[in-house]
Amino acid sequence: MSTSSVGSARLAAYAVGSYTGGGVVAGLLIGPLIDRFGARLMLGLFFAVAAVLLFAIGTSMDALGDGLLLTLLAACGFFMLGAYGGLNVILAVFYPASVRAVGIGWAKSVGRLGTILPPVVIGYALARGIAAETIVSLFTVPALLIVVALAIIRPQQR
Repeated sequence: MSTSSVGSARLAAYAVGSYTGGGVVAGLLIGPLIDRFGARLMLGLFFAVAAVLLFAIGTSMDALGDGLLLTLLAACGFFMLGAYGGLNVILAVFYPASVRAVGIGWAKSVGRLGTILPPVVIGYALARGIAAETIVSLFTVPALLIVVALAIIRPQQR
């Protein structure tokens, strides 16, 4: 990876673009995949693959070339952001009809904390000297917790 501040800033911008671009592609494919194979299976698989990719990226970030890092980030974005987009399917059958709209609204609102808190936590961790590799690897934990939750939760009977 490039060590100059300009190179690092450029790589960071490409990294965000790669991750997000992977999510855009997944957004187009997750619906048909869920229709064909089922939401719980596809979302569990997507989050599990994202966890593996996060761990792989975190543990080998310094050894990866820029191209491979960006490719892995795009794949990670595909699985993580694609699965997040597909969670609406699970939420729609999780809540009983009488509170479905409110339940989905609250769940998605609380879920947005996952987009607000990580940059703050990452900044705090980096300021405290925690290695970037460790930080990225730790994002494996929430992804795995989602896989467990998908295996445990059951939809409401209609």
